[in-house]
Amino acid sequence: MKKTLVCIAAALLLCGCTTSAIKLSPPLPDQKSSAGHPVAANVQGVINGAYLFYFIPLWSGFPWAPNERDYETFKNFVTPQYMIRMMEYYRDRHKYKKVEDLEIKESSSGAWGLWIVWRRSVSGRAVMVGEK
Repeated sequence: MKKTLVCIAAALLLCGCTTSAIKLSPPLPDQKSSAGHPVAANVQGVINGAYLFYFIPLWSGFPWAPNERDYETFKNFVTPQYMIRMMEYYRDRHKYKKVEDLEIKESSSGAWGLWIVWRRSVSGRAVMVGEK
């Protein structure tokens, strides 16, 4: 039992960060959203988490505190719904008008050959429109 706990702890350390992050970049010259609105900013976000046997959440990044290395234990925030909420929270916090062209991707990988601990992530790209 002790060896198993040590192995799981080591796997969690190797899984990487279990946080959420948002990166903002300026728009390209004359960039417009698919709806034809002028783009105020390009945004990329990611929420990572560690899971036992893929389904049991151990740690996941906290979507309402991106870039702060904040996480929650035993809660599943690594879903497209929370990525959308994180983008909307960022929009409201920085006073943009709208989030448009949101694309979300999910990925996962087993930390070991036995796939005891999994690393899952959801990432998204969007544009913020409206003057800040």
